[in-house]
Amino acid sequence: MRIFSNYQQDNWSELLPLAEFSYNNAPSASTGVSPFFANKGYHLNITIHSELDFTSEHAKEYVTDLEDLHRELRIQLLGAQKRYQAPADRCRTLPPDFQVGQQVFVRAEHISTTRPSKKLSEKYLGPFDIIAKPGTHSFTLRLPEHM
Repeated sequence: MRIFSNYQQDNWSELLPLAEFSYNNAPSASTGVSPFFANKGYHLNITIHSELDFTSEHAKEYVTDLEDLHRELRIQLLGAQKRYQAPADRCRTLPPDFQVGQQVFVRAEHISTTRPSKKLSEKYLGPFDIIAKPGTHSFTLRLPEHM
């Protein structure tokens, strides 16, 4: 919204419906389908059919040029995604090989405590029992009785 609103930023509310439509109609990288399709089971597309008779030759050329532009943009976006994939994969790490029932320590910097000084606190808290693994990189831990 920031890049499309005017300098006074007083037209953002007028842009919300188009932003919502664009978001809901764009395919998700994780699912491969749009949120609208995931909820309704069909695609809500606004298509312009260039084969129809237009009253203006200019309108017909505009529609044809727009379709060519969209086709080229799709090709460019796919190429960009492929270029960024390899560097992104180099930074990824494998998920930890923890299993339910094991015990783990957790960095204290990620947990809020009531201790007055972080410098004097432990760097790692635990051990915590792993009681569930809801995702590939997430775990559910059981708090010890003394916490």
